[in-house]
Amino acid sequence: MYTLLQTNDITFMRNAFINLAVSLFVLTEPAPEIEIQDKDMDPILLGPVKAVPPKWTIWDKIVIDGPMTFRQLIDHLKTKFDVDVNIITSNNLTLIQTFQPSNKARLDIKIEDFYRQNEKYPLGENVKYLVLEISADTKDGATALMPLFQYNFKC
Repeated sequence: MYTLLQTNDITFMRNAFINLAVSLFVLTEPAPEIEIQDKDMDPILLGPVKAVPPKWTIWDKIVIDGPMTFRQLIDHLKTKFDVDVNIITSNNLTLIQTFQPSNKARLDIKIEDFYRQNEKYPLGENVKYLVLEISADTKDGATALMPLFQYNFKC
């Protein structure tokens, strides 16, 4: 704690783990955070990928204040990040798939209203945001890798 109060430099940080049951004493140093980079060929997605925004880490999130409809969110992401949204999910619930004709009616529904109607576990009164995972493509055809989104529907 003293090191943290004196500096935020990662080179001074250490971690100690002691297990007296097996006579184990381990000292570790934290690694720098890994930045998500653009790739010409991703072996998992079998194509090019682009980090949106550039060089984000797993600790990053994008905060969006609502309330919004799906159309407003998709337009906001198109304007701010220049991406075409394909799928929006939250807590293993697919909220919208923009390429499905049957999902076009959802575009003018508020995101939190659709979530409340279709989730088997209701949102509590004190819940103020949803965590959204968004799948999108860039204008040059690459898959956009984006951090999680915190969609605040109660401000």
